[in-house]
Amino acid sequence: MGDYSKRIICDLDDTICRTLNRDWVNAEPIMPVIEKINRLYDYGWEIWIVTARGQLSCNGDSEKADRKYRPQIEIWLNKHGVKYHQLSFQKKLATYYIDDKNLTPEQFVDLDIKTLSGGWSGATVELREGRVFKTHHDTLEAAKWFKVASRFVNVPEIYSVIGETICMEYIESDCQPKIPDIVKVIDLFRDIPPIYNQKNGIVNYIERITHHCKTNDDFYEIIPVLKEELRRANTGCSFCHGDMSLENILCRDGKIYLIDPISGEGKFSSWMLDASKLLYSLRRHEDLISYEWVMDYFTTPDHGRANSRVLTLLELTHFIRVFKYAPESEKAKLKENIDYLMSFYVR
Repeated sequence: MGDYSKRIICDLDDTICRTLNRDWVNAEPIMPVIEKINRLYDYGWEIWIVTARGQLSCNGDSEKADRKYRPQIEIWLNKHGVKYHQLSFQKKLATYYIDDKNLTPEQFVDLDIKTLSGGWSGATVELREGRVFKTHHDTLEAAKWFKVASRFVNVPEIYSVIGETICMEYIESDCQPKIPDIVKVIDLFRDIPPIYNQKNGIVNYIERITHHCKTNDDFYEIIPVLKEELRRANTGCSFCHGDMSLENILCRDGKIYLIDPISGEGKFSSWMLDASKLLYSLRRHEDLISYEWVMDYFTTPDHGRANSRVLTLLELTHFIRVFKYAPESEKAKLKENIDYLMSFYVR
């Protein structure tokens, strides 16, 4: 229970219960607050009940207050069905408690917390009071990417980064992004240098895909081809999003916003990685008309410097990479696409 990004500190008296004349045993439960606590407990939140009860009668001695009131409080909490993880008496008596996360009981009852899709990466994403809170191991790298990207494209405003949790603006799409507009963004990235040194980027990418091949031994057949093609190709190292699927491209008021980048030290960074991920996404959505348009755009002499063979190979690596994380209901379709794309390289 050490994930403070999902910990709620809740007062006891006049928050969870009300009482007159210090009749603690017969305190009246405040059911809307208790029901809210229980729901969040069930959603995986860590609930701490922290009370200053006993600070007066025990002269500020928290240990003495603990011994005196803990059995009584625990019986009451159990009686009224309050779900919690910790009960603490380490709270000093004061006139006010000031905290940037402070909520009154009424505000807490109205607090709107929704779980949003975190994709297949295992990230926890929640919408709280109009802001998105995403918890993932790559939070610091993502924050750095957003800071750089904000100079060139639309991204959510970042409010804070605490531990592995990033708090950002919630962008609600009100229209579908246009494929030519997405392509313009990728085109823009071609002329922007990568954030991190790319000395070992391709080697690390090949190792990453090799690791993902463990999910299916048949996938290993593509690794020798991948090594040969990527090491001799002009992969156009540049700034890139790293996960340019349609799910990570939002559109508000006709403007494209990018979310959920994959970036970091040692990671391969190329506009071709973004172009191939867009192709992957269009194939998954069975939008083959847009797929052919994007492929033609990036491989014709007027617009691109990409080799269609390399782009398709990178597209294949995206299918292999996500296969590990996909739910069972999706794997048959992914495997079908993998087999189809591998047929161009492995006989």
